[in-house]
Amino acid sequence: MQFSSRRQVVSSSLITLCACFGQGVTADALTDAIKSGKATADIRIRYEDVGSGDIDSDGMTIRTRLGYTTGSLNGFSAMLELEDTRDLFGIDDERSLIPDNENTEIDQGFVMYKKNDSSFKVGRQVLTLDGHRHVGHVGWRQDRQTFDAARLKFSPLKDLTIDLSYLWKRNRINSGNGGFPDPTGTSDKLINVAYKSPLGKIVAYHYSLSKVLAFDATDTFGLSIAGSIGDEPKFHYAAEYAQQDNKTVDIDTHYNMLELGATVSGITAKLGYELLGSDDGIENFQSPLATVHKFNGWADVFLGGSLFGSIDGGNGLEDTYISVAGEIAGAKILAVYHDYSSDESSSDLGSEINLQAVKKFGKHYSAGIKYADYSAEDTGGNGGKDKDILWLWVGAQY
Repeated sequence: MQFSSRRQVVSSSLITLCACFGQGVTADALTDAIKSGKATADIRIRYEDVGSGDIDSDGMTIRTRLGYTTGSLNGFSAMLELEDTRDLFGIDDERSLIPDNENTEIDQGFVMYKKNDSSFKVGRQVLTLDGHRHVGHVGWRQDRQTFDAARLKFSPLKDLTIDLSYLWKRNRINSGNGGFPDPTGTSDKLINVAYKSPLGKIVAYHYSLSKVLAFDATDTFGLSIAGSIGDEPKFHYAAEYAQQDNKTVDIDTHYNMLELGATVSGITAKLGYELLGSDDGIENFQSPLATVHKFNGWADVFLGGSLFGSIDGGNGLEDTYISVAGEIAGAKILAVYHDYSSDESSSDLGSEINLQAVKKFGKHYSAGIKYADYSAEDTGGNGGKDKDILWLWVGAQY
């Protein structure tokens, strides 16, 4: 159990909590805040089968999260959450293709102060921004990504939210298992300003990430808008542009996204384009803090290249996709088709089909099935190897 650095998180959180409560707070009031808190449980059992080239592997795991959040006392509260992942029934073949290793850790441990529309949180925490394109929790994996961070959110004006974060440790999926340790000693700075306008949500951001291990030091400036108009049909639109200064290899790259769609009779169809641009084939735009699984296909063929800027040897990625979502017999259905090519060269990087169905049972239970089928063309995607993945899962949340 990896408690060495995690003890520091809990200790610092408790010290902060005691300091906040130490002035003018009775023991009874503190006891009441603790007793009036809420316990949570999140359990997910999942089977995963992966075929990549000549390799076929499968794994079955159970992930358990148990947490407790205290009640509020003078605006302060605290949260502690444990997370554990175990193999089931000895099904754990070719673990390198299924990054859900056995692991026990403190998933979250923080102190928060909240008043009106402002909040400040310090400690280990889940942190997501921009629909997870640049900063996310990778919640699809059994061991999600968290950060040791301080985060301040406030609204100086109506419909305007300023979100400021400082990260000193990235707790990645698997928390250093597999010979790839968590990046420590980081000094990542995240600035995100969002405004709810009549045209939709407009976001301006600056993410400054430090050089640590194999991750480059980057400065990313971006602007996005997302909104919808009408009722039946309802039209959706989203656009984003970002410029990235890679200070490690001294290059500039850019990111583009455009998405248009419509909802008719409960069915939503979207057409989208996403570009992870390259600078002369050296490296491409990268997003090491993102929930990368959410983008560019669930087979995760381009996941590593998105983290480190190495898609097709650094030539980048163009992803043109179409999606259809709806509901059948109470189950949420999603189908996506991707067509991939490189940005800098003329490589055809293949295509992919993604299918998913998720159904809730009552208030606490859910089940799902998910499938990804990647077809390779040239050598840029998955080394020219086809890849398919099947997932089956059940979950319970309390």
